[in-house]
Amino acid sequence: MIDVETLQHEWELDRLVDLCERARPKRVLEIGSWEGGTLRRWLAFSPLRLAVVDDEMRGANLWRAWAAVAGTHLHLIEGKSQDQGVIAAAVEHGPYDWIFLDADHRYEAGKADWAAYEPLIAPGGLFAMHDIRDYEHGNLSALWQEIRRGRRSLEILDLSVEEPWGGIGVVWN
Repeated sequence: MIDVETLQHEWELDRLVDLCERARPKRVLEIGSWEGGTLRRWLAFSPLRLAVVDDEMRGANLWRAWAAVAGTHLHLIEGKSQDQGVIAAAVEHGPYDWIFLDADHRYEAGKADWAAYEPLIAPGGLFAMHDIRDYEHGNLSALWQEIRRGRRSLEILDLSVEEPWGGIGVVWN
């Protein structure tokens, strides 16, 4: 497998991938793909459809090649995750069994993403969010506490890391 940057703590991502492997999602939505490292991990499970929302599409051609090998229909939706046209395009390919949010890490943007994409989670589906710990570029911990309240949830936190960023929160629908 090609090594692709993920901007995740490896231990946390490995736990999330284990969860994804058990869930075997057929429809996946990734919001914020950077270089495509996590997208590559989801493709390993050969979902039928994978939609990607990203404002830069840094690796679009490579992602298409990966999806072709996996036998996955890939839908690239370029733009800011809160733009109404982007949300409408994501709705067209939903509902989703697995949604992974790793976009803008500021509270207000994360809250807008949650409001827009939470309704797209299929019954029994999972919504995972990266960077639930506050750090210099993000403040999603309060939002994560709001999202998980009253829901079945899981926090994936590598407490051995020196840098206090990252963390992944997962809620079940």
